[in-house]
Amino acid sequence: MGRKPLKTSLKAFLVRRRMKWAESTYKERERKYRYLMGVFDQLREEGNEHMFSTKKFGEREVFAFETWMMNKDLDPATKKKYRNMVNDLLMWNGNYVYDTLLQRGDISNTVPDKEIKTISNQDFQKLLKYGKQNRSTWEGQLGYFMVAMYGYCALRNKELRLAYLEDIDTKNWVYTVRHPKGEGKYGKQRTIPIVLPLRPIVQEYLIQRKAHLLQHEIEEAEPLIPHISKQNEVSFYYSTKLSGIARNIAASTGVQFQIRTLRASCAQILKDQGLPIETISKFLGHSNTKTTEKYYARIRDEQMFKDINNLYEKPTPQNNDYDLIYV
Repeated sequence: MGRKPLKTSLKAFLVRRRMKWAESTYKERERKYRYLMGVFDQLREEGNEHMFSTKKFGEREVFAFETWMMNKDLDPATKKKYRNMVNDLLMWNGNYVYDTLLQRGDISNTVPDKEIKTISNQDFQKLLKYGKQNRSTWEGQLGYFMVAMYGYCALRNKELRLAYLEDIDTKNWVYTVRHPKGEGKYGKQRTIPIVLPLRPIVQEYLIQRKAHLLQHEIEEAEPLIPHISKQNEVSFYYSTKLSGIARNIAASTGVQFQIRTLRASCAQILKDQGLPIETISKFLGHSNTKTTEKYYARIRDEQMFKDINNLYEKPTPQNNDYDLIYV
């Protein structure tokens, strides 16, 4: 299998996994595995000679990889994902060293509850105002559109990035989420409303999108957000590119956010406006309200005080007296 049997076997491994992964998942994993193989090249140059050996990849190589992740200061969720990817590839090759260390507890693979960051409705409106004032270029127009779509529709990154033009229905004002989380497994496509303040932004974007394509002598393209290469080839944007646009907007406005922040912020704003948790959960594409309540739409402390105080400070209809409880 050559000098790098692990890298050589990766191609066959991905072919097998492709049968059970959604296409978008396959492309993401393929890209990340290529990245990890580059990391293994680096670690081998540093003296870990068995990084690509399917048989001799041992504890030394595992801990070299763990040290690399620690030095990179990766977040726990990313570490877990990379561990699982490497372990999956090794086990497919009959090497259970990583799995044994994980099962014994020598390496912790737990991820603490993540803190979901949100921005206020005031800050969201500030982002929209900036986008409206800076949409003279294609990137500016795209930034305005994506902030509005992510913020009003509570979409995950790929739920907009991998969308097709036909997923937006401007006759009925609905949006079909074609690529939900868990696609091909537990995730299901869903249709959500395009709310009133979002509609003119969508209409303007579709006009500018058409003009952008015609500038490159392209009549039409399937991606809702078309990326045009120097060779005039159309594809979907990479996640890193859209995240870069979001970073530029954050730097210009002073509103610290990422694309994922807009999804959580939308949920929290809806909760603060009094929408039922069941409605918000359905809108987000959750199978039940547990995840929605735990991570996205929490009751704020001030709302809790207000609700409790209001309950006991309303006069009773019988004697117009206050129904208070004393302990």
